[in-house]
Amino acid sequence: MTSVHNIITRGDGNLSPRVLYLLGQPLLEKIIDHMATATKLSGNINEHTVMIDDGGNNVQVTAASPIEQENIAAYGTLLLTALDHSRGRHRRLRNIASRCRDGGYSTLEEVHLDMERHISATIYVIIIACVVAGLALLAALQR
Repeated sequence: MTSVHNIITRGDGNLSPRVLYLLGQPLLEKIIDHMATATKLSGNINEHTVMIDDGGNNVQVTAASPIEQENIAAYGTLLLTALDHSRGRHRRLRNIASRCRDGGYSTLEEVHLDMERHISATIYVIIIACVVAGLALLAALQR
């Protein structure tokens, strides 16, 4: 397992799309699980306490605050740091992260729902683009 901090500093400063994906909804789910199952919560969520396995398939949280608002703000800060070290604008994800950091969510479940809406919206855009491209191709073939 490697910390997010080490992943950011060891490479060229650009996080892979896979790492960025893991820091989205999968990390959020791990934080929720960690808060629900850990007997003693201490520490803060940051780039040193979030670990990703060497294959880039799993994310793990090694510390979390017992106060949910602190975890939401720390998650937002971590996500913004990761977005600063990734290619692309990721506007919607950046808005969610900023809102987390600035206290715009009251529960982790609210963040989770907003994150799901982000993923669903992306899928719908791709589906609509494919349908439009298919219709354009069909219209061109009929001429």
